[in-house]
Amino acid sequence: MALISVQDKGGVIDGANSITLDRARFTGALGGFMLWNTLPFREGIDTVKVDGGAVTAESGDLFYVTNTESDITVSDGARLVHPEGALVDADKASVVRFTGEHVRLHGDITASSDSSVTTTLEDGAALTGTIIHAALALDPGAHWTVTGDSALTSLTGAEIHGDRITGITGNGHTVTYDDSLAANSALGGLTYRLAGGGVLTPAS
Repeated sequence: MALISVQDKGGVIDGANSITLDRARFTGALGGFMLWNTLPFREGIDTVKVDGGAVTAESGDLFYVTNTESDITVSDGARLVHPEGALVDADKASVVRFTGEHVRLHGDITASSDSSVTTTLEDGAALTGTIIHAALALDPGAHWTVTGDSALTSLTGAEIHGDRITGITGNGHTVTYDDSLAANSALGGLTYRLAGGGVLTPAS
């Protein structure tokens, strides 16, 4: 099944609604998905599930979330294409839980200072990109390849071997984390070397 929006986002959710794509081909001219809430307060959770298939944003962000709470899951080798814009962009006090399962993801994940994004990579999922003001959880076998200096709120699930962190290839970049958060207690406020060069270090 092919779904094409030639003048707008591929899919828009307002409020506690959902979109599920099962091995579909989905294209948006001005972005992939927009998840938002027209009410002045959040009510319910938006849900997007992409299971296999392909999603293309010809311009703009793949997932843009504003003023809402969202659960987004991409799984089963789904192919995400967005030549510009972020993979996930959250603003206006949004809360986003983004999960990749058995999928290769490319693009940046970013959140405004009043928003939160938690990215979970499971079942061998891999992310290539930067992460700004968002949390990352790595399951065994998952991997993050860093393409620019990044700022994590928290990092969980990564294996620590002496002064090295596994599951992250730094490519010479600096990745910071908030050592004041309890979620980062296992990191001990220390600095770690990353494969391929670069470091994971406290922001303070």
